[in-house]
Amino acid sequence: MRIVVDLFVGTLIAVAVVTGLVWMVGAPGISYAQDDPATLLEQMSSDDSDVRLLAVIDAGQLKSAPDEVIDRLLELTLDESEFVRLGSIRSLTKIGEPVNVRLEKWMDDDDSLRFTMAMEGVRSMGPLGVKWVPKISERLKSDDFRTKMASLFTLEAIGPAAEPALDRMIELLKDPEFQIQQVACRAIAAMGPVAKRAAPHLAKLVDEDHTVSARTQAIIALGAIGPVEGIDTVGIIRPWLKAFTVTDKERSLHALAKLGPLAIDAKDDVEKLMLDASKSVMPNAAYTYWRITGEKTKTMEVLTSSLADYSFRNTSLIKLGEMGPEAAAATRQIAEYLSNDEPGIRESALYALQRIGPAAGEAIPHVRLVIESDDDLLLRQLAQDVLQAISAEETADK
Repeated sequence: MRIVVDLFVGTLIAVAVVTGLVWMVGAPGISYAQDDPATLLEQMSSDDSDVRLLAVIDAGQLKSAPDEVIDRLLELTLDESEFVRLGSIRSLTKIGEPVNVRLEKWMDDDDSLRFTMAMEGVRSMGPLGVKWVPKISERLKSDDFRTKMASLFTLEAIGPAAEPALDRMIELLKDPEFQIQQVACRAIAAMGPVAKRAAPHLAKLVDEDHTVSARTQAIIALGAIGPVEGIDTVGIIRPWLKAFTVTDKERSLHALAKLGPLAIDAKDDVEKLMLDASKSVMPNAAYTYWRITGEKTKTMEVLTSSLADYSFRNTSLIKLGEMGPEAAAATRQIAEYLSNDEPGIRESALYALQRIGPAAGEAIPHVRLVIESDDDLLLRQLAQDVLQAISAEETADK
């Protein structure tokens, strides 16, 4: 699964950075916490993906990563193993600014694969990758699908600072490829209110003639941009709450949640969807109701009760996390899911606890258990971040 990028950088969680985590079973007998760069480089070239994963995670712990290690991490963002790709991005994020220095030689590369690798490096920087916006904006003119997609995903990770590329993004809202349209919408949404001049163009995408994916991403972008003179944003979004497709409903709720109290005219329609049993509409509606009205009781009742239902569990955990400290009363229930059989559920529970922060202190023993014994190496790493978020204690040796 993917969780929005706030988890690791900036709003990464964006992860966003939405960057997310996937599960893997750690390979027994493989050394961990290797801090010798030469050994790490050797391990990062191993034929065994488990060895590569352990090495890329260790690389992120180096006090000063050599250029060769950074270069290899960049290469591994395109590894055949998704686990290794995600681990590499996480370590690049931890290394930070030195990564920017190593990106120069690939930024103008005509090979779309190598350029995509460079874009993964910039994405790992999040807003710190702003220095590359002019070059990335130029690449949006490319006729190559991969190059345009990689550029847009990277601009999404950079967020509001990508505003100089906005006009090019707006042009891509008319691209014949719907995938390009929807990712352009995502990049614009990540910019928020600074992208106001895109609103009229986004509004044109919100009709039955466009694909569900492009239309609903345009709806989210309108919500993220907020009020724009001459555009009835709520009026455009509200009818889609009654659409046939679940995607239209869920993403319209997402957009209205971004608008918050400004979407009060849609309150009754949102409240009705708190009884909708379609996929994860109900927990999304409950969260949006809270964002619009500020009334927490009904929302908490829906989200906590729906944790028992497999169909709603994951979304409910994420929405409780998005409520932050306001969801502290659900800490004990959330912590119970750290021992769930599904790694994706454990990840979502960790995300929720991290967002709740110090108010989730009673979950510390459960988080420690993940660090000490979870089969998923990446989740153990994430749990360390969560422990730091909810506890002032040193966790480096945990």
